[in-house]
Amino acid sequence: MKVTHLRFPGASTGALRYGAQAVFHRPGRLELPDGRWIAVNSPGIVQLKPVEGGAYALNIADPTHTLRKVELALQLHRGASGPARCVRVELPGGRYAGKTVTTTVGLP
Repeated sequence: MKVTHLRFPGASTGALRYGAQAVFHRPGRLELPDGRWIAVNSPGIVQLKPVEGGAYALNIADPTHTLRKVELALQLHRGASGPARCVRVELPGGRYAGKTVTTTVGLP
């Protein structure tokens, strides 16, 4: 799996300045070089971007247009210390199937 790192210069000093994005063709886990990871239970496109206050914007989409929800586990602490955060994202259906859903995730 290819890892793409993004730099977000507008992130606050206390927040991480890097995000990640990945395309999961099947359930899996993406290990980032700093010890963080993102795991999903189904195919999907995921983008994680730092925002103010140490939280993260989580953008997720279903390119298959068939899923109703996606469950993710996120390790947002450097060096994999601290608990992982589990997130369940409800996805749109009908004519909105496949659209990106954005939510904010904080550290547990």
